[in-house]
Amino acid sequence: MSRPRLPSRPLAVLALAVCLVGGVSSAPVAATTPVVSTPPVSPAEAEEALTTAQDVLDGDAATPGRDATLALRDLSLALPVLKGSDRRAAKALLARPAATEKACTAALCVHYDPATVAPGYPDLVLGTMQDVRDDYLAGGYRAPKSDGTVGGDGRLDVYLEDTGADREYGYCVPTGEQPTSGYDMAAYCVLDDDFSSRQFPENTPLENLQVTAAHEYFHAVQFSYDVGEDRWLLEATATWAEDELYPDVDDNRQYLARGPLGRPSVSLDTFETDGVYQYGAWIFFRYLSEKVAPAAQGTLPTIVREIWERADGRAGATDDHSMLAVSNVLAAHGTSLRATYARFADANRRPGTTYGEGTALRYPVANPARTIALKTAKRSSGRITRTVDHLASSTVRFTPASNMTSSRWRLKIKVDLDSRSRAAALVSVTTRSGRVTTTTVALDAKAQGAVSVPFDVDKVSRVELTTTNASSRYTCWNSTTFSCQGKPKDDNVAYVMSGVAYKR
Repeated sequence: MSRPRLPSRPLAVLALAVCLVGGVSSAPVAATTPVVSTPPVSPAEAEEALTTAQDVLDGDAATPGRDATLALRDLSLALPVLKGSDRRAAKALLARPAATEKACTAALCVHYDPATVAPGYPDLVLGTMQDVRDDYLAGGYRAPKSDGTVGGDGRLDVYLEDTGADREYGYCVPTGEQPTSGYDMAAYCVLDDDFSSRQFPENTPLENLQVTAAHEYFHAVQFSYDVGEDRWLLEATATWAEDELYPDVDDNRQYLARGPLGRPSVSLDTFETDGVYQYGAWIFFRYLSEKVAPAAQGTLPTIVREIWERADGRAGATDDHSMLAVSNVLAAHGTSLRATYARFADANRRPGTTYGEGTALRYPVANPARTIALKTAKRSSGRITRTVDHLASSTVRFTPASNMTSSRWRLKIKVDLDSRSRAAALVSVTTRSGRVTTTTVALDAKAQGAVSVPFDVDKVSRVELTTTNASSRYTCWNSTTFSCQGKPKDDNVAYVMSGVAYKR
């Protein structure tokens, strides 16, 4: 499914390993980056896509890191390359389920077999999907692309199947083959036929239906913008969307410890083939919608829709890859990826006070990468070196000794980073009362800087230095799972820093 449980849980169905298509830029991310074509799927990638989809739809317990929506998305894009029996097998996997009855609105049809689906349940699904559709349309998103007469008519088709038997909540599948121009495709969706607590023990059946409908329908919407968009963006924004539509279910909280909140050293645009980091990355879009651009249309913050409008892959559209779309939208809001990512990383040190639900839902926070206790007899940390990958961060914590009681005690922090254009350093002082003051370290032309802050143990609990690497420079189309399948140009960058306690 597209809403995986954590690997330790019995219904874990997570991400997939094939890397086929991503965004559309082969140059470093910048507001003026030109757009180029997506490379074709190779025969080897097509074969891998077929194998992966077969494993996923068989509910293969030996491949717990697989996701049906993206497996079938990749298989759909690989279909033109497959021949003979492989092509026939792929088309069988992509085929719509059989159904004898349907219930419809003007925009949707739910298909089902009355012999296996309880009376009234199709209408419940239809009403839920219609509510989801209405919310997305009210938020300014386009409707899923029409599939013409496939499935009967141009309405979005939703099929009810016992997907729980295959360890799936549901999935959406692009319809037909990749268009010759543009990357917008129609889709159909499949949802479980009852969300029974026996197969889905967490949340109520209705809650599981709601968040699955919100997540999977958003995939159908995404496919109408760019079916080949980067995986992390597809899953992170769909997970973000389900909580926007059904904020009381809070199913997506389960991924936070495995995403940027709990693992800040992992790149933001990571798509794990054996984990759930990309689902936890929904918190980045919550940060954008709460702290950067809270304006909304309908019930939905507009900034995520703006990102998808930049990623739009229809013929003649902008067709940015994921990080290029994010960067360009942030620029339109008067800020930058560098500044936003730095504030995001620092704010994640205090998720309880940063996010609206942070305290009530006990959002997790990562331990600092290193904690250094300075003493009167050893006032200097010495030279500290931290290596930071692209779109990742590292935090070093300094604590004062119990005898540093004078208000004259200060802490001087120095940093020597790699680039003023992508690196940043923020220093946050937390007082004994819990008040936090954050200072951005000004960097000179050599990306060096220093700042002095209070270090009186009677008033200061800790001082944290968070260094960030906001590089979004890639050599695209290298079959990675990052943005534009790119090889990052600025990973494993060494940052040098130090802290010295002194009396002024």
